[in-house]
This record gives sequence, C-alpha cells and structure tokens, in this order.
Amino acid sequence: MDIWIIPTTDVWPLVGSAFLIACLGGWVSQEAAKRVFATGGLESCGWRLVLAMALGSGVWSAHMVMVSARSPNFPVGYSMTGAFGIWGLALLFSALTAWAMGLHRMTLPRVGLASMPLATGILATSCLGVESMGLQPGVSWQLTSVALGAAVAWVGAAASLLRVYVTQRRKQRGWWPQAQASCILGATVVLSQHLMISAVNWSDQVASTFHSQLSAATLTALASVGSLVLLITLWLGLLIEAHLRASLRKANGKLERNAHTDLLTGLPNRLAFEDDMASAAQRADEARSKLALLFIVSVRRTTSLRRRWRRVEG
Repeated sequence: MDIWIIPTTDVWPLVGSAFLIACLGGWVSQEAAKRVFATGGLESCGWRLVLAMALGSGVWSAHMVMVSARSPNFPVGYSMTGAFGIWGLALLFSALTAWAMGLHRMTLPRVGLASMPLATGILATSCLGVESMGLQPGVSWQLTSVALGAAVAWVGAAASLLRVYVTQRRKQRGWWPQAQASCILGATVVLSQHLMISAVNWSDQVASTFHSQLSAATLTALASVGSLVLLITLWLGLLIEAHLRASLRKANGKLERNAHTDLLTGLPNRLAFEDDMASAAQRADEARSKLALLFIVSVRRTTSLRRRWRRVEG
C-alpha cells in the first residue's frame, strides 16, 4: 500500500495548528532549558519541570489535532483515562529528555542520549493515542509506515537537540537559532505523527468504542486551547522572570558599587581597599610570590584640598 506524506483527507488548517503548537512547545522548552543550564539544585529541578510540561503538552496536543486532521468517516472518541494518561506519559518522556540533556551544558553524547526519550515520547503518544480510541474491529499497523515514522522521530529529535547544542556551544544570541530548533521539532512531531496515524488501516475501521465518552472534536478543542493557554502562560512567566532577574542583577550591582565607593568623591573607599588587599594576598599565596604595599602616612595640603572639593561638590 502506498504511503502518502500528506494524504488528501488531511485538513490543512489543523495540520498548521499542530505544527504551531509543537513549535511553541519547543520554544518555551528552550527558554526553560536556558534556566536549567544556568542554575542548580532545587531551582534547576523546577525549570526541568517547566521544560517537561511545555515539551510534553506540545507533543500531546499536536497528536490530538493531527488525528482530527485525518478526518475518519465515522464518529471518533477517546477513553477519558487513556487520553489524559497519554498526556502524563508525554510529560514523563519529556522529563527524561530534560534529565538526559545534562546539568550545566550539553555535549554530543548527551544529544544522542536525550533524543531517544524525546523520539520515544513522540511515537508512544501516537501509538497509544490511536489505541485509546477503541477502533473496531481493531487496529492493524503497516510496518513500513511505522518504521518511517520512527526514523523521522529519531532523526528530527536529534537534529533539534543538535541545533540547541550548537547554539549553546557557540554562545549564539537572538531569536533565530531558537526558532530554527523549534521549527525542526515542530516539523518532526507533525510528520512522524502523520506517518504513524497513516499506518492505521482506517479503511477497515467502522466505529470507535468511545465516541460517546469523549469525542475527538471536544478533545481537540480542549487540547488546542488548553495547551496554548498553558504554553503562553509559561512563556509570559519566563519573560517576567527574566525581567525581574535582570532588574535584581542591576540593583545588586548598584548596591555593590555604592558599598565600595565614596559617595562624595567617587573614589574607592576603605571597604574596597580591604577587599582588594584580601584578593591580592590570596593571589600572592597561590602564586607563592611576594606582596608589596605602599602606605602613604600623610599628604600635604589636605585641608585645602578638602575645602576645595567640598565647595565644588556643594
């Protein structure tokens, strides 16, 4: 049986929606990954949770939309437990991906390691999502299409993570490298899930056992709107966090300068002198070298200098 990359039964707006949701999930997960690499401890664990939630929700929602794009000729529904259980499974594989990416920076071996749970999560979401529909008389998978879907999922996941690795290694800034990785991930999710959905013998199916429990249209709307709200909320939260962190860093820098500077003259004060002396002594000890200190006992005309600068400074 021929395998079509985009069959005529697909609805293009839905395919585009699935692509955009997956891209947005990839974008937000990359924003969270920056915090994972920059922090440690419990804070890093929290950012890994945000990463997993964004990535898993994007993959799960894209699958639900892609099934609706397939447009079977009979009412389709899902098992309530199965549908949301698959979402939890997508979050689990996304969490494994976040763990495999490393603590402070990615390496090439970790790119390959992290691509495996990511690709597995994409495939598992597709397979179990179809099985949770309760198709009658039963699903029979085309192995060729399944193999192609698996290959696309693994290669695309590795390519997306490799782009993230290159961005981090070269310290590239701006939105373009991040957008490239997000688009690669979005295309991977849509194409691999389409191949997996196309592997089902839809022409032999006559009904869905759960069509009256949770209809595909209801779940698609819930998954699309819910995931968009979740992802946009996470994104706005990350933007606010970045703004607050920058403001705090600027305020701390100003306090540090004020603590080490004389407010009248702008010159380093006694605290700055003591800190510099401690640092110089430590460097001398580490290098096993000598340290010289020039101590000025008195300065002539200090009274006139003090009076002059006081008048200038007001």
